[in-house]
Amino acid sequence: MRSRLQKMCTYSRTASLVSLVVSAASQEQTEAALIDVPMASVRVSGDRAQAQAQAQESAAEADAGAPHDWSVRQLKDFLKEHGDELRNFTEKSELVREVQRLMDSSSSVLPQTGPTAPTSTAQPTSTSAATSARAASGPPPPCPSPAAPLPQNSEKHARLVHKIQDIKKSGDRAFQAKDFEKAERHYSSALRQAADQPVDQVLVATLYSNRAACRSHQHRHAEALSDGQEALRRRPDWARAHSRVGAALFSLRRWDEAKAAYETGLSVDPGSVELRDGLRQTLTRVGGGGDAAAAKQRGNAFFKAGKHVEAIAAYDDAIAAAPSDETLYSNRSAAQAALGNLDAALADAKRAIALAGTWPKGYSRAGYAALQGGDEEAAYWFYSNGLRWDAQNVELTRGRSAAMQQINSVGTRRYRRQLERYRRDAHLPPARVFAVSDVHYDHAGAREWASALSRTAYTKDTIIVAGDVGDTFNAVKLCLKAFRAVFRRVFYVPGNHDLWIRPKGQHSNEPAAFADSVAKLLALWQMCDEIDVDVGPAQISTSTVVLPLDSWYSYTFDHHDPKPGLTLFDKFCKWPMGYDDAWK
Repeated sequence: MRSRLQKMCTYSRTASLVSLVVSAASQEQTEAALIDVPMASVRVSGDRAQAQAQAQESAAEADAGAPHDWSVRQLKDFLKEHGDELRNFTEKSELVREVQRLMDSSSSVLPQTGPTAPTSTAQPTSTSAATSARAASGPPPPCPSPAAPLPQNSEKHARLVHKIQDIKKSGDRAFQAKDFEKAERHYSSALRQAADQPVDQVLVATLYSNRAACRSHQHRHAEALSDGQEALRRRPDWARAHSRVGAALFSLRRWDEAKAAYETGLSVDPGSVELRDGLRQTLTRVGGGGDAAAAKQRGNAFFKAGKHVEAIAAYDDAIAAAPSDETLYSNRSAAQAALGNLDAALADAKRAIALAGTWPKGYSRAGYAALQGGDEEAAYWFYSNGLRWDAQNVELTRGRSAAMQQINSVGTRRYRRQLERYRRDAHLPPARVFAVSDVHYDHAGAREWASALSRTAYTKDTIIVAGDVGDTFNAVKLCLKAFRAVFRRVFYVPGNHDLWIRPKGQHSNEPAAFADSVAKLLALWQMCDEIDVDVGPAQISTSTVVLPLDSWYSYTFDHHDPKPGLTLFDKFCKWPMGYDDAWK
């Protein structure tokens, strides 16, 4: 590609500043669908006889109380005793509603297995809650009630339901293994099977909720919101569906809507710990409409008016009131950059990233400050890592392209450093120049060969290491250090293996370290700077100049057979511009 891409200087260390903030949207939970499994949120009696005895002892003091406080087993026993067929209930709340329906319709005397009356028996109204939820998050009109009777189960219908449940179980297993893409595919498949079929809406709502969780883990929060709304349509009184909507809105930074969604859910299920925690976290961002929000609004008004000094002062006040709000540091970074205070702008952007490591705007602010400050390699690191969380972000994509263009230009920091090194040995007499390629230091025997090289025979000589040194960053580093201990001067040009980003393995996690192969190249060049290995041109004697050439192959060079085949070589390379244009 004849590109003078540059490595990222000190910004591999920047990653240590980034601590991912796990929001309510990224709770690692699957749907607690099996009501026979003890759960932290469901009290299950361990001894039926003991429960009966406790109920009898309390009968003189109060009636049996509301079903909301019964155990799962007690609810099921009640339904069996009253001849109610146990349907495909997936949560305790559904059992509670069915028991309450029977009680209301028949005024039956509660069984002896019922517990004592709770201190509070308030029952939320699902109709008003659903209306409020739609106002907050805008889902489509509600579906028919999930409690509506389904057609008589035919053998074909039973097979369909069984198939959907099997697919769902596969999704649950993938989710528990943290393979969220695979889990999403399973849930989507189950939803396709259920489409336009007389399937219990409780099951369909659970599938949408599960898929929302998968998409949230993949930072596709708009899609997670849509799925949460679909779940809410089908089960407007389900706390988990309200939580999915609130969490997605929170991650989209639609604080007021998230607050309304959580409050609506709590009106349906006041005891939901998940909803309470979500609301509590949201209120820290909203600031309750207090000093932080007011100061932020002042700062925004000053910024729009071009009064950047006043804007910074207002953001200072807001940060004092809400020091964990990343948006305040981001806004102050923009104001500092507008005044040309690029170091301060970069520092604020890094704070925003540290507070919200998945928020693209923080990376965009940092990339801009670094690029304007003349550190194009750091800018590339910020822009490319921001695109991890929003691959379609136009601002980040343009910034990355601008950083690439700067990296390829004359006058960069790296260019100036290479000029300083160019004539360092120009006065020396001619000496031997060796060349080696395809060392593959991480393969058997290569390390032993390099270790066996004489430590005295090559002290005046130069070696050119022409690519494919190792598949991982650490392998390349160890190999170059081994050559550096033997030769006076070492030149390095990376090969395709060196730029591979292999999946996470036992000894490395390069997908987490490098956003793409260009980012890895920048890191390799930084490492070469640190261990005194040349990656640029240099005169090594009175008669010899070494000129490294970075290039990449393309099938368009092959005039005999220019049509690419079906096999993709070097598939572990990840080029931001695409495989066909990497050579440019």
